[in-house]
Amino acid sequence: YRRAVSYKYVAEGGERFIRLSEQAMQRAVNLRPNDAALHIELADLLYYFHRQDLEQQPNGAMARRIRRELETALKLDPGNERAEPPQPVAA
Repeated sequence: YRRAVSYKYVAEGGERFIRLSEQAMQRAVNLRPNDAALHIELADLLYYFHRQDLEQQPNGAMARRIRRELETALKLDPGNERAEPPQPVAA
């Protein structure tokens, strides 16, 4: 679903594909809650689709959800570099 959502197709149902992508990844995490890689993939997917919202609300609900997924991944696999939250970029 993620590949189906591009700026080219947003007007043709992009929001629907975003929801389907998020639901599919959440189901995968629910089926394998101890899989750090799935938590990271879910966080990555959420960031990919909601990054503009995150810029406006860096401490909003979506940002907290992404952080929770990354924190869970780090608890499951403490050495996983992909689970490290991104550091703010200095202006």
